[in-house]
Amino acid sequence: TPESVTTHANAFSAGLRDAGVAVAIKHFPGLGRVTADTDSTADVVDDVTTTDDEQIDVFRSGIDAGAELVMVSTAVYSRIDPDQPAAFSPAVVTDLLRGDLGFDGLVITDDLSGAEQVHAWSPADRAISAIDAGVDLVLVSKVPDVAPEMVQAVVHLARVDDGFRAKVETAWQRVVAAKATLLG
Repeated sequence: TPESVTTHANAFSAGLRDAGVAVAIKHFPGLGRVTADTDSTADVVDDVTTTDDEQIDVFRSGIDAGAELVMVSTAVYSRIDPDQPAAFSPAVVTDLLRGDLGFDGLVITDDLSGAEQVHAWSPADRAISAIDAGVDLVLVSKVPDVAPEMVQAVVHLARVDDGFRAKVETAWQRVVAAKATLLG
């Protein structure tokens, strides 16, 4: 149940924080209703979860309990944004997570380097789409060789697009503030 999940998860998170470890809750807005793994499968869609779903309340509880990071899923949530994976979706990141849930910590993507779910996008487009949606950190883990292409694309677009540059600067400010908080 949502209650049993939040009770246990929040207690575990409190222990991590007490030990000086930043807490990341994942995979927003939830992967409990998908039947495939986004790392190894494309076209993973949750066609049940809505913006007022009890699954969202689990994340709300974790945020209220002090989670420093939220990792966003790469599944598509057709009843929230049917057109793109959550990590690329302003409806998920900006409107739901930051707006409705009031999360002002760091938002990180699930792996965007080698996940089959996002393979249809170029590495450059993955990074740009995530940051444009309101993400602060782009996770590149499975295939680190794509990181230079992602960085070059983000830097280039930030130089030529004032709106995108503002999003990069906002993300940078959140990262710096989180580091200062975590490092004391």
